[in-house]
Amino acid sequence: MKDSIRKIIREEVEVQNKELITEGALDKLQSALGVAGVVFDPADALNAVISFFRQKWAEGVLNLVSMIPVVGSVVAKPFQALFKIFPAAAVSKVFSKLLKDGNGAATSLVQASANNPKTLNSLVNTVKKNKSAILKFIDGLVDSLNSLPSPVQKVMPTGMLKNLKSLLTNFKSFFNKIGNMTKEQIAAETTKAVAVTKGGEKIDKA
Repeated sequence: MKDSIRKIIREEVEVQNKELITEGALDKLQSALGVAGVVFDPADALNAVISFFRQKWAEGVLNLVSMIPVVGSVVAKPFQALFKIFPAAAVSKVFSKLLKDGNGAATSLVQASANNPKTLNSLVNTVKKNKSAILKFIDGLVDSLNSLPSPVQKVMPTGMLKNLKSLLTNFKSFFNKIGNMTKEQIAAETTKAVAVTKGGEKIDKA
């Protein structure tokens, strides 16, 4: 294991400009996390979060929420249903906002789901019921970033640790927003969306 991590570090030092989060850098980082995951429990969850930097939105969300202790599979289920309904463009439009604005992503999700009230209600109710477990998990993950194995930290491109913490903070805002929305607020947002096209696609006007 140590030899593998040393090799990753040597290759990273040889190649790169650490100001950029490149595909190659992410490959190496995810490989290092995969190795560290054997002895470092949060590594797999961080691996899921890094999927967001690769614009693998659905994969990142599902992998992350499925890791929440006890309730992960329950929380993942309505998201899986949502991703089956949403076109790829809608998934990207909604969840790419998590990189900058968790509250905005939550509002965007509600608006984009205006034509799918049953799926939306299932997701909202599931988040409400399990909100404390979700937020506790995210808080623990943020704390764990401070204890990442040093070989993993060395492989990280400059600024990535800060970006990961920011993304997890946005995730927390996202789930907190959804979990706190009233029926009236949801109704107002779905009405505002004016989600009607000939093909029945969802329109996110946020």
